[in-house]
Amino acid sequence: MVYLLANKGDKNQMLYAFDSMLPMDQIEYKLVRLTHVEYDPDGNILVNSKILSELESLNVPLFEKKSTAKQFVKGLSLISSVKYIGIRFRLSQELNMIKLDGISSWTQLNR
Repeated sequence: MVYLLANKGDKNQMLYAFDSMLPMDQIEYKLVRLTHVEYDPDGNILVNSKILSELESLNVPLFEKKSTAKQFVKGLSLISSVKYIGIRFRLSQELNMIKLDGISSWTQLNR
């Protein structure tokens, strides 16, 4: 799972945008909002190439591990006002919702 930082965990959330490559004492963050965002049932943001491009243009950092994101939260003194939001690719969400009850040549090969 990949994470980003938001000010709250509901649909009116704003994301923290900053340059994560700067030293911690030089980082200045701002709150930004995505224009068209969709969520999965677990509250993760569903992304496609358009959303990824928007995240990049807004300078919203993505974190591979929650522990890495926590380092920035502590360093920027955001502990009381931050939520960790996961992101999932839209395609993986769609594949999870498909029921594979039918028999296909692929399932027959794997028996």
